[in-house]
Amino acid sequence: MKKLLAVSLIALGVSLASCCVHAQFTGATEQNNMLKGGYQDAVAIISTVRDAKEMNDDAYVTLRGYIEKRIKSDKYLFRDSTGTVEIEIDDDDWHGVTVGPQDLVEITGEVDRGWMSVKIDVKRIWKVQK
Repeated sequence: MKKLLAVSLIALGVSLASCCVHAQFTGATEQNNMLKGGYQDAVAIISTVRDAKEMNDDAYVTLRGYIEKRIKSDKYLFRDSTGTVEIEIDDDDWHGVTVGPQDLVEITGEVDRGWMSVKIDVKRIWKVQK
């Protein structure tokens, strides 16, 4: 009985130790690798509306410009120096940011290519200091 208890305690200790060692790991994981080339990298590079309209469907993009007007519900017209594009910002993606047409903003999102149009599905928006 004592041997069974000792073996059980050793097994428990080994499993707890391996759990703690794993929790300390801060390197890449499969989930992090899937983000490479996506949202994380897009944040560093600011593209233009013209460039975004040429990108593949589901490509991540960061744009800097102005929201000119609300088209309907969660759809807006975004403008930079190279053109305009329709963007979609869901209510939960605003994160408390309030902007007007005079506010310079930076948006990050996915290119959404339709049959005859290109839109940006915004995942993050924030004001930029001029």
